[in-house]
Amino acid sequence: MYRPKEVPEPRLTMTVPEAAVRLGMRRDAGYAAAARGDLPTIRIGRLLRVPIAGLQSKFGIEPPAPAENASHAPTLAKQLLDVLDMEKMDAAEVVAVWTLLKYLSREIAPALS
Repeated sequence: MYRPKEVPEPRLTMTVPEAAVRLGMRRDAGYAAAARGDLPTIRIGRLLRVPIAGLQSKFGIEPPAPAENASHAPTLAKQLLDVLDMEKMDAAEVVAVWTLLKYLSREIAPALS
C-alpha cells in the first residue's frame, strides 16, 4: 500500500485515536464518543476520520492564526535553491538540502518577525 512519507500541512482530518489523545481520552473512548456523535466524524470508504475544523468548532477552539512572517519560508527556500546547483548533487546532498528546507520552514521562519 502506498503511503506518502510526509503529510502536506495543514492536515484537514485526523484519525479518531489522534483526536482522542488531543482530548485526553483513550483510543477506545474516542471511538465510543464518535459512535455516540460526540466527536464529529466523516467516513471515507472504510476510514473514519475526524475533520479538524469540525473538532475546533464543536469545542470552541479557535484555529491558530497564520504567522505574519509565513512568507519568509518560501523566500529563504528560494534563496537557498538559487545558491545550490541541485543537478550536480548526489542523493545524500539532495536529502540534506530537503531536510534543511523543512527545518527552515518550520523552525526558523516563525522566529523571523
